[in-house]
Amino acid sequence: MTSFHAPDSLKLQELRRRIIPIIIGIIISAHHQILLMSEEPKSQKAPKAIWNDAETDALVTYLHSQCSKIGDGGNFRSQVYSEAATTIANHRTLGPTKTMNQCKNKWQSVCYLYIYLTATDLKISS
Repeated sequence: MTSFHAPDSLKLQELRRRIIPIIIGIIISAHHQILLMSEEPKSQKAPKAIWNDAETDALVTYLHSQCSKIGDGGNFRSQVYSEAATTIANHRTLGPTKTMNQCKNKWQSVCYLYIYLTATDLKISS
């Protein structure tokens, strides 16, 4: 047995079939826009540090003088790197004034370079 639909009922079903995907798309788009507006702006990257020899030497000298402040993990605390940034500021010739994180990264690079050169020197002299 087949059911009989009135013409108005068929038009209504066709209208729903076409409109529902459009409404869903609008809802998804609006939800996406709300999420984008609620996100915090991404932090800007700090300008790249440009180190000269005087800054590097001042950093190493300062951190060497602070070796009593090395923590249990073998690293300096953030405050020491902050103080180092202030201490070496007058040696800057290029780029921005160095930050705590830039001083920490430079110190780690110097340490890795020292380890590499020491290991290489031991291999050559052996």
